[in-house]
Order: sequence, then structure tokens, then C-alpha cells
Amino acid sequence: MKWMLVITFLVFCCFTLGQTLKCYSCTASISGYCVSNDRAEVYCGDSNQRCGTIKVSSRYYHAYTSFRCISSGCSQIFQIDPTTSVGVNITCCDTDMCNSGTVAAQLSLLPCAGILGVWLLSWA
Repeated sequence: MKWMLVITFLVFCCFTLGQTLKCYSCTASISGYCVSNDRAEVYCGDSNQRCGTIKVSSRYYHAYTSFRCISSGCSQIFQIDPTTSVGVNITCCDTDMCNSGTVAAQLSLLPCAGILGVWLLSWA
């Protein structure tokens, strides 16, 4: 009976519960540092959204970067002002936190809890 509970718990822990894509969000970032007070990890509300990076720059300087969930306009480069060469570059990606600019190891809480549960039950 104990093993049936363990197996049921592990199966539950291995399923994702309909999570959407998790993205890094920051309205304004300069040189990799979020300068706005809204830095967060957010879940995109729509299954059509992707993690996006929006870079605003000119020929001579990089003004700022914005990170968020994006529905459309991925892989676009366009010029806002031809006289100053200010332009926008929008890129998107499809994996959790792929727009953060850093690689971070992330473990889901449910599989870790499952492993801990099995380990604790093996001692009982």
C-alpha cells in the first residue's frame, strides 16, 4: 500500500499542470541591469505568446533593452528615425526564461518534492 501512494505521488509530480511559458520581465535594462522597478519572472497569459527581447539602439549607442511576453512581431528589425538611425530589434524564444540573457539551472518544485518523498519513505 505504501508503494502505491509513492507511485501515485511520483506520477502526479511528473506532470506539468498546464503552465504557460515563464519569461523574464523588465521594462528597461541598461548593460544587463534592470533599471526599472518591475523586474520579475512572469508567466505569459496566452499560449501564443513567447519570451521576447526588445533592443532600442542607434548606430552609436545601445539605449536600452526591454524583456517581456510578446504575441507578435518577433524577429523584426525596424528603424524609428532615419536621421538618427535609432532602431528597434525584436527577438523571441520558446523556452522558460530564455530571454533573461543568463543561463540558470532551474528545478521544478514538484519533482524535487517527489524525490524527497521517496527518500523519506525509504527510511520509514
